[in-house]
Amino acid sequence: MQDAVTSKNTSLINHLHTTFRKNYIRALSVASYSSIKSENGIIHNYNTYDEFFEQGIVLGPNENVNNLNLKQRKALDLILKQKDLRTLNKVSQAINQTPFHLWRLNSKPSEKIQRGVVFDAVADRFFVDACWSLSDSDPAVRVLREK
Repeated sequence: MQDAVTSKNTSLINHLHTTFRKNYIRALSVASYSSIKSENGIIHNYNTYDEFFEQGIVLGPNENVNNLNLKQRKALDLILKQKDLRTLNKVSQAINQTPFHLWRLNSKPSEKIQRGVVFDAVADRFFVDACWSLSDSDPAVRVLREK
């Protein structure tokens, strides 16, 4: 998405806008929520040969990313491998003409829960949502890890 915005390819950006408004796009990432600290984090490239887990806290408020404190922003880096709010908002503004939001579980579960990560767009926000059912079998995009 960032590459599409950087390229300033308006037909691609318009296509992304239309696609996100009609459908959510699943990432090959899974948020892991647990009462056990070591089990909290993100599994990237879920069920692929290069699956990897990064421990960290994803749990927190559903919010415009500009309103998150520094501790809460760490979830963005875990989920998206991106912590630059200007970049996230630039992409969101270009694709959906709205601020970027983060949605996730808000309270600690009593047992381990895993939820899929999706990108979605509605009238008032473009967001990453780390609360989707793993039973959905929609096409997915990967998160690339810098080496």
